[in-house]
Amino acid sequence: MKNKQLKMARMEVDMTQEGLAQVVGVTRQTIGLIESGTYNPTLNVCVSICYALEKTLDELFWVNSETELMSQLPTRWYAIEVNPGHEDAVKSRIETAVMARNYQHMIKKVEIPERINDEAFSNCVMVKMVMANKSWVIIRGIEGVKQRGQVLEKGKYYRSS
Repeated sequence: MKNKQLKMARMEVDMTQEGLAQVVGVTRQTIGLIESGTYNPTLNVCVSICYALEKTLDELFWVNSETELMSQLPTRWYAIEVNPGHEDAVKSRIETAVMARNYQHMIKKVEIPERINDEAFSNCVMVKMVMANKSWVIIRGIEGVKQRGQVLEKGKYYRSS
């Protein structure tokens, strides 16, 4: 997950990745990887970065809320099997439940796939969401949902408009 707080703090003091790296004692690439979220630094490196930028660990490396954390997690498309002929109703119920619980950060999109033939995506709705227990609780609690869906790679099996 990207560390936007670090990048913003670095830019506030008009410091380049190279400049911060020199102060901290790491490479520019390390700072870039930390900012992009692909490298998890040691506590010593985090503390050194905080000293260099005059920030606290909480300000640079702590996620402020569950909503912020979930909004940074990757979403994937899931095929949710529903009772035959209930696709529209299930889609509407999911969208209503998401809005009522304020879970738009977890369940991003609900769509009914276009039927190409009788086999492909029959009796299902597509849900783009963060895979978490809370999102599955919502989906499983919807009347008309038959069972858990399967993970799909976007574009491989289903194209979103």
